[in-house]
Amino acid sequence: MPWSKGKYTYFAEGEYEFKVILDGETTDTCRTLPHAWSSVVIDIDKTNNSDSPMRIGVITV
Repeated sequence: MPWSKGKYTYFAEGEYEFKVILDGETTDTCRTLPHAWSSVVIDIDKTNNSDSPMRIGVITV
């Protein structure tokens, strides 16, 4: 979400909402604020052995 121009790094203001649509219906959503150490991760389980075929979340390192 951040971007760089020269030696400066910029962050967009506000909250981001990620909506994942799988097979034509909204499967999950995730809201987060922009941060240099955070990423949104979307994991789709192709085997479909779990209750939900998809997970979405924010990881911070």
